Amino acid sequence: MPRWNKPSALGTPASGRMLQPDHPTLFHRLLAVVCDDVKCLEISELRVPLNGNWSPVIDLRQTREAWTRDGRAPNEVPSLVSVTGGDSAKILVSGCDLRGAKQPVLIAADAQTESVTLSNNIGNMNVPR
Repeated sequence: MPRWNKPSALGTPASGRMLQPDHPTLFHRLLAVVCDDVKCLEISELRVPLNGNWSPVIDLRQTREAWTRDGRAPNEVPSLVSVTGGDSAKILVSGCDLRGAKQPVLIAADAQTESVTLSNNIGNMNVPR
C-alpha cells in the first residue's frame, strides 16, 4: 500500500489536496499528480518514465484556474491530463509534448469540454470527451 506525502511536499502553492506517491517504483504505475478541489494550480516541467503508464499522468478533480506547462506524456498513456467534476474550469495545458498520449486530455461526462484550453502543444490537439 503506497503512502502519500503531504501537499506541501510538492512545493506548489495551491489550495486543496494534492497527492503524490512517495515510493519511486510506484511512481510510474500510478497517477503522478492527483488534485482534488484545487484552485490556482501550476504544474511545470513534470516528467515521468516514458513507459509503463496505464493511467493519465495528472488527474484534476473539481480543479479551477490550473496551468500545466512544459510537461511530457509517456508513451501509450491514455492522456496527459484527466479532468472531472462540474466545478472544473479555466484549465490550460500549454507547451507540452503530447505525442505519447492517445489523446491530450480526458474529460469526464460531469466536466465541461470548455473548461480546458490547449495551446502551443506538440501532438494531437483534439479534446474529445
